[in-house]
Amino acid sequence: MIKKILVRAPNWVGDGVMATPALMSLRANFPASEITVLAKPSVAALLLYHPAIDRVLVYESPGRHEGPIGFLRLVFDMRRERFDLAILLQNAFEAALITYLAGIPKRHGYDTDGRGFLLTSVVSRKNAPRHQRDAFCGIGHSEWPGHVVAGEKNADTPVVASLRLRGEEVQAARTRLASFGISQTDFIIGISPGSAASLAKRWIPERFAEVADRLVEKYNAKILLLGGSGDRLCAEEVQRTMKHQAILLAGPFPLREMMAIISLCNLSLSNDSGPMHIASAFGIPYIALFGSTEPAIAFPGGVSGGSLYHAVNCSPCKFLVCPVNHHCMTAISVEEVLSAAEEVMNKHEKYKRNYRASP
Repeated sequence: MIKKILVRAPNWVGDGVMATPALMSLRANFPASEITVLAKPSVAALLLYHPAIDRVLVYESPGRHEGPIGFLRLVFDMRRERFDLAILLQNAFEAALITYLAGIPKRHGYDTDGRGFLLTSVVSRKNAPRHQRDAFCGIGHSEWPGHVVAGEKNADTPVVASLRLRGEEVQAARTRLASFGISQTDFIIGISPGSAASLAKRWIPERFAEVADRLVEKYNAKILLLGGSGDRLCAEEVQRTMKHQAILLAGPFPLREMMAIISLCNLSLSNDSGPMHIASAFGIPYIALFGSTEPAIAFPGGVSGGSLYHAVNCSPCKFLVCPVNHHCMTAISVEEVLSAAEEVMNKHEKYKRNYRASP
């Protein structure tokens, strides 16, 4: 009997969001089991309070799990838990090694990074679905009782990603926005011009600024510039280039605060990044811009979203910095983004409450 399950979560925020349907499927297959997620700090914060999870353990590296001694400390922490099953959503060799050394008898994951010999159930990555969300859902189902897969007919598990916030977190976000003069009746647009460590994923800051200005002029919108610490300079450039005021909220503040702020937006505009996935998970209307990556792998989908992508000859690629002319992103025009925003706004209920076109 499977009493305790460990899930090694992926390390990136966007991947963490895309993993939530797999977590819901796991919960559907093991309703009486205790499900624990092991995750790096950002993804651990992302998944707090999720209904598919009983506990979140933080993989503190840097911190108490850093280096060889820290790694052994983590292994012994896992060994004391006496897990029955490990599901490895993270593809690194290390994830398999931790669960092997921790003595977890059943270890399921993809045959990536040369780690297949450490697993008891090996899933071929070559035959996995292209979309990352579906690839996460594909791990281990052949071994689970009932084979409940997210999105199947008569299954109670949603195929869309999901996140959870507490009421006090949302209220704190409202209070923070109120400190900038933004009320619940304002039309709020969250713009996330960064994309973690990949410059190749980023649309041009000047075009983000032009789109923001025109949305302010047409809809009297309030603009929030969002992102993490690594996105601060990019967001500052957008703010500096704009003619109208924008509130700069990109920087070193807690991820869950950003989640709560995104949940209050009427529209999200971003590159392929964590904020795109967070907006989708909360059902916020969003526009996602793709270039070095492609929608077929990471676009969240759903009725609330739209994407823009020009399949140039060299796209998709794996470069973090474009070595040529960045044509995949420069090909996306301001007019295209505004048109996509209009289309999403016109079909989504969330806009109809606060939609205020200027005269």
